[in-house]
Amino acid sequence: MPTKSPETYFQAPELAAAQAIYRGDAAGLRQAVTTQHVNLAYSSPQGMTLLLFALANQQKACVRELLALGTDPNQVSLLNGREKVQPVALVAGGEDQELVKILLDHRGNPNSTMHDAVAGDEPAVFQAIHARRFDTMRLLLDHGADLNATDGLGNTALILLATFNQFEQVAYLLGRGADFRKASHSGGTVAFLVQDHQLADPASEAYQWQQKVRRMLEERGVQFPVPDPAVANTQQRTAVDTYRKQWLQTEDGRRWKTRISTAPNSTDNFRLRLEAQQHFRAWLKAQLPADSPALQYELSPARAGGIEGF
Repeated sequence: MPTKSPETYFQAPELAAAQAIYRGDAAGLRQAVTTQHVNLAYSSPQGMTLLLFALANQQKACVRELLALGTDPNQVSLLNGREKVQPVALVAGGEDQELVKILLDHRGNPNSTMHDAVAGDEPAVFQAIHARRFDTMRLLLDHGADLNATDGLGNTALILLATFNQFEQVAYLLGRGADFRKASHSGGTVAFLVQDHQLADPASEAYQWQQKVRRMLEERGVQFPVPDPAVANTQQRTAVDTYRKQWLQTEDGRRWKTRISTAPNSTDNFRLRLEAQQHFRAWLKAQLPADSPALQYELSPARAGGIEGF
């Protein structure tokens, strides 16, 4: 988060409040808000609010003052007009845990999110994990953060931690009751990551924690070896391709194939392929039981925008 001068983001009447924040002057901030009709919910064209500005400048007294004055600790902002951020998630990966605690103590949502270009909306817990701020991760969980929340890729905190070989923290979350069976959109599970990650030094602490996690999973009913999700995905993709070829031979499938091939431009072609995919999926649901692996694969969030095969 940038910490540029107040004039970069604010004009009167909010400018006076922002200038007080920049100085670390909580009393001046209160005076500006109460005498100049400052809009505490104001968001600049860049998505900057007074609370975000105070957090970015690590002005804790001003953060407390804004919250005492009635600022919403969970206001959604769009940084640069597109990147969704909420206050708790913004500071969850920062070095100053006290900022997180101040927000949580003033009704800040421990499940607030921040947008990532790859993973979509990520919960505050994920921000703490990315920054290796496991003390903050635990603080958020103690304040009610969802143990099993997911990002846009379907990853849970367990999966994310296992991806980073943070098996001590995986053990901690398992001890708190995290859902170890929950898979990402690609089918990955914490059990497969425990099995797949080959840590080089058996004498290392990381290796010892990895083995402890494996034993914890076995105690909970996991049987190793577990299937490789990439292999399973390939099998299901092959099965879906076979069903798609069958559908394309039906009257409905042939009609859609003709419409796609005669589309006047690439935009219409793409739109028709999306529509054909939906018709194919409706047909597939009528052919297969709800628990069919091929059907579940085709209807998974990871396949939501897939149009290959048309």
